[in-house]
Amino acid sequence: MLRSITDLLRFINADGDIVKKFIAAPKIKPPRRAPSVKNKSNRTDYMKNYMEKYRKDEGKDYQKKPEVLKELRKKQKQRLKEKFDLG
Repeated sequence: MLRSITDLLRFINADGDIVKKFIAAPKIKPPRRAPSVKNKSNRTDYMKNYMEKYRKDEGKDYQKKPEVLKELRKKQKQRLKEKFDLG
């Protein structure tokens, strides 16, 4: 039987070198996803104006705070200033 790894390698007697073949990257890149809102002009402030119109004019602002909550926070801030003598 075989005594060591070298005997095994002599037994196999591989004449050729092992070559790893790499697969070339595709030349055509897949298309990128198109944005849902496309810029109709080259102005840099387009998106800012679009969102202002979307939020204010159309009334679809999910981040808008109700006036009642604003008043409550204002009173709460005043109470905390008075309580801890901050101002």
